[in-house]
Amino acid sequence: MDTTIQYINKCQGAKEIQKKQLSTGDFFYIPPYANCGTTGSLIYTDDMKEDLIGVDFVFLPRQDQLQEKLKESHSMGAMIQDLYWFYDPEHFCPETDDEYRICTCKQKGIERRTRFCSIEQLWLGVVMDEIYKKEWDGFEWFSKGCAGTLQPGISCAPESTSPQ
Repeated sequence: MDTTIQYINKCQGAKEIQKKQLSTGDFFYIPPYANCGTTGSLIYTDDMKEDLIGVDFVFLPRQDQLQEKLKESHSMGAMIQDLYWFYDPEHFCPETDDEYRICTCKQKGIERRTRFCSIEQLWLGVVMDEIYKKEWDGFEWFSKGCAGTLQPGISCAPESTSPQ
């Protein structure tokens, strides 16, 4: 199970996957600023319930928990295919036959193999990509099309919270 600072940062930024209630066997991280006497990566047990009331923890999903999120909309074959495409997008790119040309698929593959260094990180990337349409830029999750240049039809501005 990945408990590296890289995975913790990715999970902390992935608000969509965070849980409010932990279950026995869940991995989680308590940051130093939580002021609860314990910090670091831990495995949840039922006797911790009272100690975690009001504590700002980061849920660290296991590989099976990430795959479970995809099972709602993907077959097992589609999940494996998505993992492969996520890790190696240039394999399916028609422009990769030219060894002197670096297409966007090659660049994306290089970035992903550098940024996602464990199987949990890879599955988290697939979940965020497939379900929430977000990508990791090395620092935070962003909606696809919002890093660098905007893609047509994608708004990167925060949604208005004021009533219409």
